[in-house]
Amino acid sequence: MNTKVVAEVKKYAERRDTSLSALAESYFSYLAFNSKKKRLKKNSVVDELKGSVKIPDGFDWKKEKADYLINKYIH
Repeated sequence: MNTKVVAEVKKYAERRDTSLSALAESYFSYLAFNSKKKRLKKNSVVDELKGSVKIPDGFDWKKEKADYLINKYIH
């Protein structure tokens, strides 16, 4: 683990009058319980939409996204 990160997190915990262990436990609880809820919601929506859009072979989504963002922010 990066020692600079650990030092900064210790300072953060001290400013909030808590321990590094308590912060880690809180964060892990958040990850464990919130990601499962989000995954369940996402899966139900994805399941409903699955097959409704036909993507052509060779579709370059990275290029399409880049083009969209260029047009949105530059033009």
